[in-house]
Amino acid sequence: MRRLRPAGFTLIELVMTIVISAIIGLISMRFVSTYVQGWVDTSARVTLSGTAWVASEQLVRQIREALPHSVRSFTDGGNACLELVPVIAAADYLSLPKGNKSTSIEVVEVSGVSVGTSAWISVYPNSENSVYGNSGPGNSISTAAATLGAVNNHVQTLTFPTAQSFPNNSPVRRLFLISQPIAYCEDGSGRLWRYANYGFAKDSTGLLPASDAVLMLDNILPGSLRFGLAAAQLQRNSIVHVEFRTLRAARDGNQTGSTGEQLQINREVQLINVP
Repeated sequence: MRRLRPAGFTLIELVMTIVISAIIGLISMRFVSTYVQGWVDTSARVTLSGTAWVASEQLVRQIREALPHSVRSFTDGGNACLELVPVIAAADYLSLPKGNKSTSIEVVEVSGVSVGTSAWISVYPNSENSVYGNSGPGNSISTAAATLGAVNNHVQTLTFPTAQSFPNNSPVRRLFLISQPIAYCEDGSGRLWRYANYGFAKDSTGLLPASDAVLMLDNILPGSLRFGLAAAQLQRNSIVHVEFRTLRAARDGNQTGSTGEQLQINREVQLINVP
């Protein structure tokens, strides 16, 4: 009768199985971790570019819809800033206080603006000086906000709390309903802020830290934000150039200098400076 060998593994077979399983596990882990890290990096890049694009698009739209001749660049504490006056709406006026002051202006019905809206009024802003005065609005802008009245036969009335007067008529009898200036500035630490409610001034330097601030972007490469303003020429209107770099921290968490991954953003906006 044949003798059967006992079933089971020898110690050598067990050790070899463990070693081979460990090698396969390490290779699999390396493959999976590389795949996952690639997915994480791709997702981070998409988030980085998406955030930068949204912030730059909002900035570009504000520039495009700014009051003519209100866009200007300056530095605040060595940091780049861009200032502009947002336009709420434009309207054709039927009457305008010029010379003699009045507390009201009649305009053709303003579409897209609710009755009771309060806004400053600008008429024929043909230069930076006509927008920004020495200690308040320039002479093309009312010294107080007006309230838009109800529609009566396609006509509305803008009512001021105090009597106003404008030095110039608009060649096309147009006025702008505007809000106070806003500014976009980097703070030197890689963050882009939107400042508002600081009023009109010949020089806004020093007014911004005390105003309302909203964080727009917090991953800019410090010192990379630049605003360029090309003056209007016979062949074209003014052009605003916006440039900055976003910075994604390296895998070790370092986000200083140029260690992290960078993304260059360049935008150009044409200004229609027709008051």
